[in-house]
Amino acid sequence: MKLLLFALLSALCLLRIPSVVKVAESRASWLASMFGLAALYVLGTVTPLVVIDSYLGGVNVTNLLQAIFALLAIFFFNDSVRRLAKVPVRWTYYDWAPFSSPAAMR
Repeated sequence: MKLLLFALLSALCLLRIPSVVKVAESRASWLASMFGLAALYVLGTVTPLVVIDSYLGGVNVTNLLQAIFALLAIFFFNDSVRRLAKVPVRWTYYDWAPFSSPAAMR
């Protein structure tokens, strides 16, 4: 069931590609969806964590990827909401600072 839902979400993201190419505002939300899918995959809901850990070389790498993918999904979701609300997108230190945290975890 989990694999079926993951495949359905992946297909929906792929079907959105033509609108992403045409409409610039939808690019950030599409990137958020793709990184969210990657984060869901690495969480171990689709493929068991033991299998993912064996391919990546250990639990620490998997945890690092989980943090990076989740952070990127939140970052692009924030960007998408700002563009949708027509708020001027102005990046500050607080928007970029969380990107240093996955590197610090390692």
